[in-house]
Amino acid sequence: MEDALLVEQFKQGNLKSYEVLYKKYHKVLVLYAKQFVNDLQIAENIVQDTFVTLYEKRDALQIHTSFKSFMYTVVRNNCLNYLKRESKILVNSDISNELPTHEESEHTITKLEMAEKLHRAINQLPQQNQQIFKLSKYRGLTNEEISEKLGLTKRTVETHISNALKKLRATLTMMVIILINFITLIYVLFISNLSYL
Repeated sequence: MEDALLVEQFKQGNLKSYEVLYKKYHKVLVLYAKQFVNDLQIAENIVQDTFVTLYEKRDALQIHTSFKSFMYTVVRNNCLNYLKRESKILVNSDISNELPTHEESEHTITKLEMAEKLHRAINQLPQQNQQIFKLSKYRGLTNEEISEKLGLTKRTVETHISNALKKLRATLTMMVIILINFITLIYVLFISNLSYL
C-alpha cells in the first residue's frame, strides 16, 4: 500500500496503518539517526520519540513531501536538537563539517534500503539454501568448509549456492546482486548492531 494512503488512514485513526509505517521505516531511521549521534541506543530513543510525537499529533499532521522524506527530515532535526542539548557540538560551529552531508545521508539510506531488501529475500529462501548461502557469503566459509560443517558433498553445497543466487536474481534487481559483496558488510552491521535482525 502507498505511504500517502497509509498516512491518510492513520490520520483518520487507523492504528494498523501506523503500525505498517512504523515497521517499514523504523530500522532504517535508527541507522540514519546513528550517523548523527554515534550511539545506537540514543538513535533508537530519538526514532521512538519521533514516532510517538507523530502519533500524538496525527490530527494536525501536514506532510508536503513523501512520508519517507518527511521522516528523515524530522529525525535529522531531532538528532541535531539532541546534539545541541547535550553540548556534543558547539552551537556556533559549522555543523555541515561535523555531520554527514545530504548526499552522503541519501547514499547511506539507499544502501541500507538495498540491504534490507536483500535480507528479506534471503529469509524467503528454502531453509538449507538460506543456511548455506549465509555461511558462504556472510561468514566467508569455503565450499569445502561448509560441506564438512554440514556433512554434505562439495557439489551439493555448490548447487545450493547456485540455486540461492538464481532465486535472489528472480526477486531482486541486478544492481543488488552485483553489489552483494558490498551489501554483505551492511548486513553484518545489522546483525552486530541490531539484535532484532
